[in-house]
Amino acid sequence: MAKPIWMAAALLSAVFILSSCGGGGSGDAPATGNPGTGNPGTGTPGTGGGADNSWLSFSPASISHTAKERSFAVPITVVATSSKTIVERVNVAIVDTSGVLDANETTVTALSATSYEANMSLSPTLKPGKYQGFFKVQLCLDDPQVCNQPYSGSPWQIAYDIEVKPWAQPRTVHKLLVSDTGIALTSMSDFALLTRSISVSDNLGQAGRWQARSDQPWLTVTPSGAVGEALQIQADPSALAENTISYATVSVTSPDATVGEAQPVVVALWKGKGPVRQLASSTTEIARYKYLLADPVRPHAYAHSGGGKIDVYNIYTGAQEGTLTAAGAAFGKMVASSDGAFLYAVDWASSQLRVFDLRSRQLTSSWPLDTVLTGFDSGYVDMVYARPNGIGIVVLTTGQVFRASDGKVLATKVATAERPRDQMQFFSVLKSSYLAVSPDGLRIYSTSSRQRSPNTPFYWDMDYSEVDSGTLSFTKPYLASPAQERLPQAGGIAISRDGKRVLMLSYGGGVSLWSPEDLSRAGMLTQGLSLNSDTLIVAADGRIIVVDMMDNWKFNILSPSGNLLKTQSTVLPASTVKPGDSSSIYAWTSGMVVSADGAVVIQSASIQVERDSAYLLTFTPITP
Repeated sequence: MAKPIWMAAALLSAVFILSSCGGGGSGDAPATGNPGTGNPGTGTPGTGGGADNSWLSFSPASISHTAKERSFAVPITVVATSSKTIVERVNVAIVDTSGVLDANETTVTALSATSYEANMSLSPTLKPGKYQGFFKVQLCLDDPQVCNQPYSGSPWQIAYDIEVKPWAQPRTVHKLLVSDTGIALTSMSDFALLTRSISVSDNLGQAGRWQARSDQPWLTVTPSGAVGEALQIQADPSALAENTISYATVSVTSPDATVGEAQPVVVALWKGKGPVRQLASSTTEIARYKYLLADPVRPHAYAHSGGGKIDVYNIYTGAQEGTLTAAGAAFGKMVASSDGAFLYAVDWASSQLRVFDLRSRQLTSSWPLDTVLTGFDSGYVDMVYARPNGIGIVVLTTGQVFRASDGKVLATKVATAERPRDQMQFFSVLKSSYLAVSPDGLRIYSTSSRQRSPNTPFYWDMDYSEVDSGTLSFTKPYLASPAQERLPQAGGIAISRDGKRVLMLSYGGGVSLWSPEDLSRAGMLTQGLSLNSDTLIVAADGRIIVVDMMDNWKFNILSPSGNLLKTQSTVLPASTVKPGDSSSIYAWTSGMVVSADGAVVIQSASIQVERDSAYLLTFTPITP
């Protein structure tokens, strides 16, 4: 059934986009045409196929258009002008036999009583190539899908010659890619994570081989393999000192000298003494920690209260091990590079992105943020780190994308989550959306504004090329179908560890599941739980952390399939910090994070000290 586009016009009652002549088609899923297979039909371009048709003309008379595949293309605009008045009510159909148009984003607007403008967008599934053919415009007194009563002079044909170019710039450097550049390993008396598997791929999709080497004797790796095969990492901590972090670097190269090596893989192993215990940080603060971040390789947590100081804690000892500082800063959201080398923090005081080297714990760079940042609520900016084509980038919902190595601005605007009339608009900001990254770093998933209801996810693809000293290409956003059931305000979005499911948390609506490709609904993950709208975490082993709206200082641990495994209390005895104290420490579930090894939940907490409250962190084991 064709999807109608209704017009505010007295004489033309409706306009239909038909994917095939007579039979109609689905406006929600246009067919994909093949280059050069358009149906040319008969007639002169821009003219009618029936008698006495000169009263309706088109400008341009034929269409010549070039666009990038899945890009933010300018619509194809055609103006139809009538030299006479139509007294009957008629329906209009634009017949597209090759499926080159997107019915969802094609509109017709009345410019005057005798002039109409059609803005037609290309199908998002259209592949690169040349498309030639005709669009047929037919006026019908009856259903335009059958058009047994054509209006005098109908139909008309408009020739088109459309070239679709690839959306991404070509990758000009041939190299190997690894799925992970940072690995966290742990050895405790009751918990050990000493093995990991990394996938190795070729960035040009070619067959080949790889070879790997570890620079430390305690870490062994698969010495070689074919592209697509897994690289196994195995640690032996027996000779390592207790209560220390040991580091190793894994190099992955190709025996083919023309293929560049992959980014090194940093491995950090914490060897602790005794079991994993629920504990609290050894120091307290006068202000509550507002933002938390788990190090991607080390057993470290980063926490700040909105000022210019970020505290560094060991999650297995509770000891404060250092600070990151920027004078006069007012920090917000934080994110770390996947290899644990750098931390990026939004600074509201200076409208900059502050960059810290986590190895030296020094401020190394400050990158200007868009001035639109001043219009944001500090709690509503999200930020993610991704590695398209093996190059680290930082994506913010302010609309900016930075190259993570040097701050080069790769983009200044990405798609907003606003959906006027169910269509995606292209603005400079994502406002208060939540972001998540696919495992391969090539796709960003987003919710609509967290204040918007109903809410559905969308995504855009991106790729990095070395063209022009570094270029980031990205596609037009792909939305879930308007037919999909929408959910209340979004509280978070995440990707399963295998990348096969998109999880979206909704206020009071649980966790919905979506296909990562077409964003079709795949059910609900949580049944019978009314969830808090700001906690959705996928741990390293695939387990999922959520919080019930009536949490009573507890959080829930779910299996990857959604089964409830455990409900964990977040209340600790104060004697953990102060021996002999009979009071309790209360840890908030809001803003909680999980360690990179998936073994510890990190939370902001409070403790009563005489008549005042003091603030600290708690570390709760969630080992399998």
